[in-house]
Amino acid sequence: MGDADLTAPSSAATLAMDPVAIEKMMAACRELADEMADLAAITRAELDVDRFGLGESVPDLVSARHLADRIRRAAVGTGTDQTGSALGLFAAQEAYARELERTLADALAAYRGGDETLADEVVRTD
Repeated sequence: MGDADLTAPSSAATLAMDPVAIEKMMAACRELADEMADLAAITRAELDVDRFGLGESVPDLVSARHLADRIRRAAVGTGTDQTGSALGLFAAQEAYARELERTLADALAAYRGGDETLADEVVRTD
């Protein structure tokens, strides 16, 4: 193992990237992130409300208040803590999709930069 020449040319296949496929994946990431943001906005508008109409304002219907609180926690979390709520899930998925898009964009830029460097080297050797 220690005698192997790690600088010798490899017989392994060349890594190639399809820029069009990467751009399509980036567009899909943008679309997913936008959809998650839309779902978060809908969740806030429709489920972060004071009353659901379950009878939670009737003093004797304690179970209705408990149910309304449970729905609200599942939808938007409690206070600033969105952990485990639909809103928290949408925010996490939006952030992940945007981060994946940036990662793909960086990889594509590096790939194109490598192509330009290789093309410059080929031109100089001719």
